[in-house]
Amino acid sequence: MVFGLLLVSVTGCAGVRSEEDGTSSTASSARDDASPAAAAVPADKIRLVISTGFGADVLRDVLVDFEDETDVMEVLATQAEVKTAYGGGFVNAIDGIESTFGATGEPRDWFYWVAGRMGQVGAADQRLTGGETIWWDHHAWQGSGFMPVVLQAFPQPWQDSSLALLADAEADAVAAWATAQGLTVDAARPLSPLPSDPSLVVATVAELQGDTWLSALLDPGAQAGIFVAIDGPTLLALDYTGTPRGELDAAVLGAPHPEDAEATLLVFIGRDARAIGTLIERLGDGIPGAYVAIGLRGDELVRLPQQAGGED
Repeated sequence: MVFGLLLVSVTGCAGVRSEEDGTSSTASSARDDASPAAAAVPADKIRLVISTGFGADVLRDVLVDFEDETDVMEVLATQAEVKTAYGGGFVNAIDGIESTFGATGEPRDWFYWVAGRMGQVGAADQRLTGGETIWWDHHAWQGSGFMPVVLQAFPQPWQDSSLALLADAEADAVAAWATAQGLTVDAARPLSPLPSDPSLVVATVAELQGDTWLSALLDPGAQAGIFVAIDGPTLLALDYTGTPRGELDAAVLGAPHPEDAEATLLVFIGRDARAIGTLIERLGDGIPGAYVAIGLRGDELVRLPQQAGGED
């Protein structure tokens, strides 16, 4: 399993620059450094976000024109200075921030997602169709090299499918919030059994403990891009190594369907229904920024994975 996770991580990340192929591309002088605020990306545009630290420091957030046959690498190369490896298909450095994979100390690398899904091939092989968000983030490999579904491009990747609403208790507030974000939410079903289609999942910690498939979804933790854990009645925030970093009242995260990698889950978990409602209120009009996942502590949103020092 470890080998499988590592293999997916390598195809979805920057790779390591080879000495034989240290090519570079220079940023376009026409670069627009404005930060688009709208969550929905027009079909004739591509949104490019570049950040470090799991989205904590956004370096660039731009809209660029979509052109037929465009790939992830081409979009990046028009907007940033890029050093590549392995025949030009993998990224070793963006604007001077380099991969440290293979060097001494903690390895850090560039990883990318398209429409909220982690890249499964080299950036030059990932074609675009228009309307997508590309997210490049530079962060540590340890414990978190594989994050298949993130919130950063919300409402992607959930906006193109009808979502089954899975909840054992009243979840109208969550469904209303999701609908307001442009998602299509079907009638509610029980948490069990596991559905075969993309789903909006709403569960309290107590309900989650009694639900085998949902508990199993969270079990891999940071190794599968899940940065929350359940400890008895407590919801915990995890850092990128999988280490607990304090309690949470609620959280929202993306996850792949356990049986179908193409079907994604949008999961809300809370200490109780009130905590989930507070999280919905704090999210307001959408996901506010470049986030892998989001927790709620008191009245404050928490970036997940949480920073080791407790900072969000």
